[in-house]
Order: sequence, then structure tokens, then C-alpha cells
Amino acid sequence: MQDGVIVVGLLAACLVALVLVLLARREATAVRQQAADDVRDIRDESRNVLADAQRREARAVEREENASAAERSAVERERAARAAQDAAGDLRREAADQAAAS
Repeated sequence: MQDGVIVVGLLAACLVALVLVLLARREATAVRQQAADDVRDIRDESRNVLADAQRREARAVEREENASAAERSAVERERAARAAQDAAGDLRREAADQAAAS
């Protein structure tokens, strides 16, 4: 009789252990699924951040190119203005020389 009680007790302990293992596996599966979802979310967010950074970089490059073009244009206008100023000075001197010669 005592052997029967021991066997039943061991079977009950095995049943409890089996239930605990099944619960642990179910919980582990849920944790793995949550981790996979978190990884997917992080990857999506990373892709969005990378795309945003690339757009910002492209806009920065475009602004730098525009600034360089504007600087070159300003330098060209300054040179043209100086050339026009020199030509005007030459014309004034010519006019003054002609007026003095007359």
C-alpha cells in the first residue's frame, strides 16, 4: 500500500513538473514573440531614422551647393562691378582730358 502511495505521489510530482514545463515553454514562446516584435519595431524605427537622416543630409548638400553657387555669383558680380567702375573712371578721365584739351 505504501508503495502505491509513493508511486501516486511520484506520478503527481511528475504531472506537476510537466505542467510547469508546459507553462514555462508557453511563457518562453510569448517572450520570444514579444522580443521578435520589439526587434521588428526597432528595425522599422531605425529605417525611418536613417531615411530621415539621409533626407536631411541631401537637403544640407543642396543648401551647400546653393550657397556655393550664390557665392560664385556674388564674386562674378563684384568683378563685373569693379570692371564697370574702372571703365567709368576711364571715361571720366577721357572726358576730363577732352574738356581740358578744348
